[in-house]
Amino acid sequence: MRIGKYLFLSIIIIMGLLVSFNVLAVEKYKIGVPMPFTGDGAMYGEVAKEGLRIALNEINTRGNIEIELVYHDDEAIPANAAIVANRLSMDKDIIAVLGHFNSSCSLAGAPVYAEHNLVMLSPCSSALKLTRMGLNNVFRIIATDDILSKQMADFVWDRLDIKKAAVVCENSDFGRGLANGFIDQFEKRGGSISAFETYVPNVDKDFNPLITKFKATDAEILVVLGVYVEASLITRAAGNLGYKVPVIGGSGIYNPEFLEIATPEFAEGAISFTYFLTDYPDLETQRFIELYRTAYSKDPIDVPANYYDGIHAIARAIELGGTTREKLLEILPTIEFKGATGLIKFDENHDCSEKIIMKATVKDGNWVAIPD
Repeated sequence: MRIGKYLFLSIIIIMGLLVSFNVLAVEKYKIGVPMPFTGDGAMYGEVAKEGLRIALNEINTRGNIEIELVYHDDEAIPANAAIVANRLSMDKDIIAVLGHFNSSCSLAGAPVYAEHNLVMLSPCSSALKLTRMGLNNVFRIIATDDILSKQMADFVWDRLDIKKAAVVCENSDFGRGLANGFIDQFEKRGGSISAFETYVPNVDKDFNPLITKFKATDAEILVVLGVYVEASLITRAAGNLGYKVPVIGGSGIYNPEFLEIATPEFAEGAISFTYFLTDYPDLETQRFIELYRTAYSKDPIDVPANYYDGIHAIARAIELGGTTREKLLEILPTIEFKGATGLIKFDENHDCSEKIIMKATVKDGNWVAIPD
């Protein structure tokens, strides 16, 4: 009798504990993260992970939901991005995608995700047409190329008082978008393009012939529109060949690696139009920077900050009821908060169009802000 009584009480206690555990358990949601983790773009994949680790620590310790990230390497190649997009779309446990990094890869993956009602939130793809394809599943954190490139052209004309420019861009949706925006605005202001060339990212490495060609023109500035890898090589080639004109670029060159590869001597005075600066006086920006410095003993660039904001946007939408692919598509457009990179608020095109474009220059071997 006593054994039966104790067994019955034990069962009741165990059942109670199981119920308690179920009540305390949080729902887990998987987010796909496709971006380059190998090749010349691998550095961006690694620093994105750094920003994501900080964000996941905040999200998962809140106790409302648990986020698990599923990483896929697209190698910064559009054809590979389409393959990765298919894999992520077919995985029914994936509720959203944070990526891709490169504009060409995002453009390749977006239609695939759209077929499966899967949110694609790109933290760093800035090509304008990404959110102009009529796909309601596409969102982005970063400001678009047309905004940045027009402001850059106005700065060259107004602040630098330069009327003739040589332009080189990477042959991609990202590079061509920036170049077209800069050239159109610069010519509208009355400027002229003395030379224009493109290069193949991750392939072209010798830029001496390009600089030799540019030297023969009357250009007063070298406009380099790509990421730091080639931009630093172009800047170094210009220095080695004595091409003494200012260098200006987009957010892709705001990177400590640019200083190292270009060398501090030749990088001195270079200007970057960027979406993120470590000395930008905003509480949320500075809070993220301190977290990042504590975790990694270095300053962040824009990439980890954009991925940090991106995963927080998705998490907030899930917490508000976006617990399926379809529900997330409904709720994500309504999200609004102040992030590390500024205001996260989606307009009718699912762009964060109220982002501030910042400017920095290399002074004494370091990037420093240019005041407005």
